[in-house]
Amino acid sequence: YTLVHMDKQNRFLLLIDGPMGSGKSTVADLLKTKLNRVLFTGLDRLKWSISGFDRSSEGNKLVAHLVESLARTALVDGISVCVEQGFMKAEYMLPFLELAKELRVRLLVYQIEAPRDVLIERIKPRKTPAEAKTPVTMEKIEKNLDNYFNNKYPKAKVIDSEKYSPEEIAQIIMNDLSS
Repeated sequence: YTLVHMDKQNRFLLLIDGPMGSGKSTVADLLKTKLNRVLFTGLDRLKWSISGFDRSSEGNKLVAHLVESLARTALVDGISVCVEQGFMKAEYMLPFLELAKELRVRLLVYQIEAPRDVLIERIKPRKTPAEAKTPVTMEKIEKNLDNYFNNKYPKAKVIDSEKYSPEEIAQIIMNDLSS
C-alpha cells in the first residue's frame, strides 16, 4: 500500500456508517494503512477508553460529544477525520454534516450494509470486549439492526459488504477520495 498524504487544503470528513457486523471497523482499519494524517475515531473506538463506561443513554451521549469534539479539533488543526460508527439514526449524523459545512471540508458518507441474516451470522461469534460489563443480547442486536435500517441517512453511498470484500470497499472509498 502507498500512504496517501492529505494536506490541510484537502481536508475531508469521512463518515462510515452501518449496522453491527457490516465491516465498518475492518474497512476503517484498511483505510488507516493507506491514508496519512487522518484521525480515525468513533463511538466504539472511544467508549472503551473511558474507565467505567456503561452503555447507558447518557454514556453514549457523552462519547458522541467527545467524538464530535475530537473531529472538530482535528479538522481545525488541519487533520482529516474518519468517523466509523453505526449512527443508528440519520439525526445523529447532523452534527458532523454541519461541522463539514461550517469548516468547509469535503464530506463523504458511506453506509456499509449486508442482508440482516448475514449480519447476524457475523455478529454471533464475536466476543464481548473485556471492558464491557455485560454482553450485548440478541434482543439488543435485533433492536440495533431495526434502528439502523429504519432510520438511516438517505444521502449516503451504500455499499453491500456481502458483495464486496473489505479491501474492495476500502478501494472504492480511496478512489472517491482521490477524485
